[in-house]
Amino acid sequence: MPSRSPPSPLFALALVLAVALVTSTSMAQTTETTEATPRPFGERHRTIFSIENVGGFLHVQERLPDQSLSSGVNHFGTFVVAPTSRVGIHRVVGKGFTLGTGFTLGDFTDHGTNASLTIWALAPRVGYVAPLGTHASLWLRGGLTYFHASARSADYWQVAPAAEVFLVLTPFDHFGVMLGLVAEVGVAGKRELPGSYPSMSASEYRYSTYGLSLGFLFDL
Repeated sequence: MPSRSPPSPLFALALVLAVALVTSTSMAQTTETTEATPRPFGERHRTIFSIENVGGFLHVQERLPDQSLSSGVNHFGTFVVAPTSRVGIHRVVGKGFTLGTGFTLGDFTDHGTNASLTIWALAPRVGYVAPLGTHASLWLRGGLTYFHASARSADYWQVAPAAEVFLVLTPFDHFGVMLGLVAEVGVAGKRELPGSYPSMSASEYRYSTYGLSLGFLFDL
């Protein structure tokens, strides 16, 4: 019985090239199939940048805890100072769960008093994304908002629990529109007005916001 010679180096090289070609073709087909089927917001990318409270309709209520002073203001259209727009960064940390925070920093003019205000805020949030379809999702969020404003004759800070329900529409990849109900209820805070209002030089204040908010997001 004649002996069998070992495969030639050219045969081995051809076999390796064939396996590589089949593997690459299979991976390309899988990638094309994945790209042809868009994934909803919360599943398609992990990092979310947001621009929030840029417009809508919000009611702002300011009061003393003993109800001796209470005032409400409605804001409709685009928001500049009250309520303050913010930018945010969030991360999808599990199947549908998000963790992140919003930031506000700026110098503004209070047109009611003509005073210059320095405002900053921190708004940590936990959330959950529930897809409604390929291009629509619900983004439920909750957390706290710490707000601080200072001027030449006033200083104000507050902590407010917050709840938000956003409908997120994503007509394009990496972009979305946020439209939803928002509420921030002040539970602890102080406003100091030395000189201007001596009887309220160190008063407890509460500042609450309710309404409909518009924003945008970019996910990567």
